[in-house]
Amino acid sequence: MKYILTIFLISLTFQSCLHNNKLDGFVEVQSEIKSDTIKSVTINRGILTLDKKYTLFSNCFLIYKDSFPKWIEDYGEPDIKSNDYVFNPSITDIKTPYVLYKFKDEKYFYVVKNNDTLKFELGDF
Repeated sequence: MKYILTIFLISLTFQSCLHNNKLDGFVEVQSEIKSDTIKSVTINRGILTLDKKYTLFSNCFLIYKDSFPKWIEDYGEPDIKSNDYVFNPSITDIKTPYVLYKFKDEKYFYVVKNNDTLKFELGDF
């Protein structure tokens, strides 16, 4: 009986740790953001925190056909580039401030900056 109680308590502790490590404010397909101005971004291990309200994975890439605005800078550009290197802008290449919005039940979100509206796909690990 003593062993069963010990195993039960350990499993409760483990479940509590898992629950407490869940990221609050994580932007998902079900999320909706109604036009919010983002003024600060922090990056920690590939996870972005926007104004301490929203959390995104850093691999949210810009959706574009032929070109994207020239003001987007390649902040992740490698020191040595090969001819095969292609710059695919991600959310980390957009500097604040900008306006963020997202429609409910869409896997995309939008960033408005410099009179451009940019469409990004939600990333994941």
